[in-house]
Amino acid sequence: MRILVLIQKPVFRDTVSQTLSDCGHEPMAFGETDIAWQVFQAAPFPVVITDIDIEKGAKDSFAGKVRQLRPETQVIFTTGHPSSLSEAITTLRGGSFSYLVKTFEDVGLVSASLNRAIDNVRVVAGLRKQVEDLEQQARALKGVNKTLKKIEVRDSLTGLHSQLHFHETLGRELIRSIQYNRPFSLLLVDIQMATGQNRPESPCKEEKQLQLAHALKTRLRRSDLITIYRDKTFGILLPETAKDAAFYVIKNLLELLEQFPFGSLQERGELEITFCFGLASYPEDGNSTSGLLAEAETTLRQSRAAGGQLISRENLHDIEKTDGSSLCPDLAQGPRRRVLVVDDDESLRSLLALILEDANFEVTTAANGEEALKFFEANPFPVLISDVIMPGVSGMELLERVKSLQPETEVVIMTSQTDLTPSIKALRSGAFDYLGKPFDDLDIVPIVAERAFDNYCRISENHRLIAELERKNKGMTLANKALQDLVIRDGLTGLYNHSYFKEALEIEIVRSKRYNRQFSVLFMDLDNFKNYNDTCGHPEGDRLLHTLSEIITDRLRKSDILARYGGEEFTAILPELSKQKSLEVADEIRQMVEQYPFAGRETQPGGKVTITIGLASYPEDGTEVATLINSADQALYRGKHQGRNRVTT
Repeated sequence: MRILVLIQKPVFRDTVSQTLSDCGHEPMAFGETDIAWQVFQAAPFPVVITDIDIEKGAKDSFAGKVRQLRPETQVIFTTGHPSSLSEAITTLRGGSFSYLVKTFEDVGLVSASLNRAIDNVRVVAGLRKQVEDLEQQARALKGVNKTLKKIEVRDSLTGLHSQLHFHETLGRELIRSIQYNRPFSLLLVDIQMATGQNRPESPCKEEKQLQLAHALKTRLRRSDLITIYRDKTFGILLPETAKDAAFYVIKNLLELLEQFPFGSLQERGELEITFCFGLASYPEDGNSTSGLLAEAETTLRQSRAAGGQLISRENLHDIEKTDGSSLCPDLAQGPRRRVLVVDDDESLRSLLALILEDANFEVTTAANGEEALKFFEANPFPVLISDVIMPGVSGMELLERVKSLQPETEVVIMTSQTDLTPSIKALRSGAFDYLGKPFDDLDIVPIVAERAFDNYCRISENHRLIAELERKNKGMTLANKALQDLVIRDGLTGLYNHSYFKEALEIEIVRSKRYNRQFSVLFMDLDNFKNYNDTCGHPEGDRLLHTLSEIITDRLRKSDILARYGGEEFTAILPELSKQKSLEVADEIRQMVEQYPFAGRETQPGGKVTITIGLASYPEDGTEVATLINSADQALYRGKHQGRNRVTT
C-alpha cells in the first residue's frame, strides 16, 4: 500500500518510514507541507500519516485539504502526548481515522493501526465500486426503459401503429368511457383502387401509402389514434367523439381522400378509387370491444357492397349545412368568427351587429377608436369593421395600430360613397376592403365580413404551416445530425469511428497523390489496459478512454482526424506532416499520457498509464489504405514487443 508521510522531524520521519517498509508498505516521506501537497495532488494516496503539530501551526489544515480532494483517503495523526484525551479528540475532530504516538516503540500497534486504516480504505473503495455499479445499472435500466417506451409495434412503411396497438388502446378507451360516461367512436377506412377495362385491383404504391398516412393524420386531432388496421385499411379511434361528430370527421376525411393524388398523371384517368367507411360508436353500438368492432366491420362491409356509397357526400349533405362546432367541438375548427364593429353612430353599430349575428358572427361594438383598441389589446379580433371619420383615434390610425398589434387581422373600412380617397388610402395601408355609406344593399355587409374572415383563416393557417414546417425542418436537421453522428461517431468518446477513419484515409491518399503531398498515420494503443480494467473496473476504464481521447485531441491540430479504431486503440491522420514532425507529435502525446494523473494509475506497471504508438507515412510506408494501415499496425506491434511506452516506425 502506498502511504504518504508528512512529519517535520527527520528522526520520527525516518522511524515511521522504516516501520512502514518493514510492514511491507511503500512510504513516501516529506518534511514540508507544500511538497507533500503537490505530490498528493498529482497522485492521491489511500493513507496519509501527518503530524498533529503541523496541523496546529498551519494556516490551512493539510488533513482537511486531503479529505476535501479525496474523501476516501484515511488520515492518521501522530502525537507526542499519549495520555492526553483532548489531544486524541483533537486529532479525530481534525478528520483523522486514528492516531499514533511518536515514540513508535510498539511496532505491533503501528501495524494494527495501519491495517485498520487499509481495511477501511478497501471497504470504502468496495462500497464506491458497488455504488458505481448500481449507478451504471440504473443508467442502463433508465436507457432500456426509455427505449422500451419508444418501441411500439408500428408499420414499417408508414410508421403508424399496428392492429395490436389499436386493440389495446380501444380496450383502454372503452374502460375510460364507461368510467366517466363519455362517448367515443371508431372508424375503419378502406381504400379500393381498380384500373383497366376489367378493373383489376391496383395496389397503392409504397410512397403514396406513406404520404396518405401523413395526410390523414393532419385531418385528425393529436388525441386521435390512426393505425394500420390491416392491409389497405386504416383504423381510427376518436376519443370523446359522439356518432354525429364522427360523421363530421368522415366528411373531412372524404374531402381529403377525393383530392389526394393516388396515381401518376397517366394513371389518374384510368384509376377508379372507392372509399369505404365502417363506423361504430359507444354507447349506441355496443359496450364491449368485440361488439364495437363487429359493428364497425358490418358497416364497412355494407359500404363495400354499396360501392362505397353507404356513407357518401349525399349522406353528409345535411351535416355540411349544420354548425360544425355543435357536432364536434374538439375538432380543429380554426378561429372563432369574431368581429369588432367601430362607429360613433350607435344606431348604425346596432344595425351592423344584428346583420352580422344573423350570419353566425360573434359581434363586439365600440363607439370610438380608443374603446376599440382596449377591446383589441385584450383579445385581438380576426375581423375589424371601422368607420374612417371618428373623433379621437380615426379609422386610419386604428387601422395602423391594429395591423401593428396583429398583422393577420383583416380590416374593412366604412366611408362615404361620394369620396373614395380615404378608401384608396386605407387599401394601400393594408385594409382588406371597404363599405360605402349609406348601404344600398345590407346583404353586402355579411358577404364582405365572410370574405375577410376566410382570408384571415387562410393567412393564419399559412403562418401556422410555415411555423410548423420551420419547426419540423429544424427538428429534421437535428435528427439528421444525430443520425450522422451515430453513423460516424464512437458512442463513448465522441471521436470518429473505424469506418469513418478508413474513408477519411482513402480521401487523404487521393488528395496527397493529386497534389504530391505527404501525411502520416498514427496507431495508438493503451498499454496493459486489460489489467487496468480488471483492477479498477470497466466504468473507470471507460473514463480513462474518454480522458485519453481529450488528451490526444488537445495536442492535435483541428485539421487532424482522430478516431477510435476499436477497444483501447486510437488512430489519427496528420495531413501534410512529414515523418519527422509526426514523430515529434507522437512522442509529445506519449509523454502527456505518461505524465497525466489518471485515477488508479498506481495499479499499472510502473505506477503510471502509458501508450504505445506506431507511425506510418505516405508515401514512404505505403500508397494505399491497406498498406498504410498495415505499416502503422506493424510499427505498433514492434513497439509493444520492445517494451511499450514508445513511438516506433
